[in-house]
Amino acid sequence: MTSSGETIIKTFKLEFSNRVIEHLGIKLYQNKPTNVVAEFLSNGWDADATEVNIELKAKGKDGHPIVVITDNGRGMSRDELTDEFLIIGRNRRADPTARTPGGRTPMGRKGIGKLAGFGIARTVDILSSPNGIVRNGKPDDDPKFYWLRFSLEDLLAKSASAFASTYEPKVIADGVNFSDFQKILLSENQGDVFDHFLDSVKLGGGGVCVFLSNTTLKKAMNTESLLQSMGRRFTVSTLRPDFVVKVNNRIITPEQALPPLHEFGFGDWNNPVEEMIVVNGIDRKVKYWIKFVSLQGSDWSIENAGIGVYAHGKIAQDRPFFFGSKGKEILSRYLYGVIEADWLDELPSDVVSTDRRSIDWDTDDTIQFHEWGNTKISSWLEEFRKWRAKCQDRPGYIRV
Repeated sequence: MTSSGETIIKTFKLEFSNRVIEHLGIKLYQNKPTNVVAEFLSNGWDADATEVNIELKAKGKDGHPIVVITDNGRGMSRDELTDEFLIIGRNRRADPTARTPGGRTPMGRKGIGKLAGFGIARTVDILSSPNGIVRNGKPDDDPKFYWLRFSLEDLLAKSASAFASTYEPKVIADGVNFSDFQKILLSENQGDVFDHFLDSVKLGGGGVCVFLSNTTLKKAMNTESLLQSMGRRFTVSTLRPDFVVKVNNRIITPEQALPPLHEFGFGDWNNPVEEMIVVNGIDRKVKYWIKFVSLQGSDWSIENAGIGVYAHGKIAQDRPFFFGSKGKEILSRYLYGVIEADWLDELPSDVVSTDRRSIDWDTDDTIQFHEWGNTKISSWLEEFRKWRAKCQDRPGYIRV
C-alpha cells in the first residue's frame, strides 16, 4: 500500500541470473525423474501436508507421460507466491531452529527445488489454494485459487538474453473463487488430472498441485519402482502416520521400500538404536538400524547396499556407501542400514550436496562422524560373520 492509501498489486515475476535455469534445473535433475518427484515431496512435508499423492500417467494431451504431485498442506497465498516461491536460491532455513506452523523441521534449504521439474518437463504448472485464511476473525469459507504456468523454452530464452533476467509465468488463475476455477478447469480440458487437488479443497483444506507436462520421459514412470525409491529416500514416508505418501493411490509401506532382510541386526526400522557421538567438540545424536539382505548373488546389487544417511527424514548420503570401509566386501555388499543425523542439516555450513546424493566428509563438522561410521561398520560386519557361522546349518537359512 502506498502513502496515499492505494493498494499495490504485485506482478507474478520470477527473477534469476543468466543460465541458472539450465544449471540448477535441467542439468542437475536431467533424466532423474525420481529426484524430481523427491523435491516436490519435500515441499509437501514442509507445507505440513498429511497426504501427498503422486500420479504417473502414461499420456497427457500431448501424448507424453505426465506426472502430478498433489499435497494437502497449507498452500501458498498470493504474497507467498510472489515474495517466496518465485525467488530462486532463497535460504529457506536461515534459522536452523525454525519450525513449520505444524512443528516440523523443514527439509528445504537451498531454494532451488522449484526448478527440479524442468529436469523432465518443458511445462510446469503450479496450482495453489491456501488454507487457514482468516477474514474478520472467521475462517474463510470461500477458497481462492492461483495457477501459474512456466515454460522452459521461454525461461531459457529469457536467461540467454541478459546477465540478470526476470520471467513472468502465464497466469491462468489469480485468486479466483471455486466456481470460476471450475470453469477454468473445463477450458483447460485436463480431465481428472486435478481431482486430488479439488478433493483436498472440498474437504476444507488447501494445498499445492505440481503438474509436469510436455515431458522428456519415453514412458510413464514405474509405480513399483517409485514406491520403493521414495520409501528409501525418505524415512518419514514410512514412519510417520501424519505423512502418508501414495503413488497411483498405493501407499508406501516399509515392506515395499525395504529389501528382504535377515532377522539379525542392530535395531529395527521402527525401533532404532540411539547413540551420542562427539563431533568437532559437540555432542551429536545419531539413530540407526542395521540389517543384512537375505538375497543371493545376482538378485542383489551392491549399488543398493550400504548405509543411507538421513537428515530430518530425507536422504543426505545415498547408497552405496560404507564410510570408506575396505577389506570385507564379500560381507559388506549385503549390509543395509539407515543412520539418522538431523544435525547435518542444521550446521552453519552446508555439507550436503545440492542433489542430496553425498555429504562433504572432509570438514571439521563431519570427519569424526565418518571415523565413527567406519569403526561401526567393521564391528557390524564382524558380528554378522559370527552370527552367520553359528546358524548357517540351520534349516531354511540362506547362505550369503
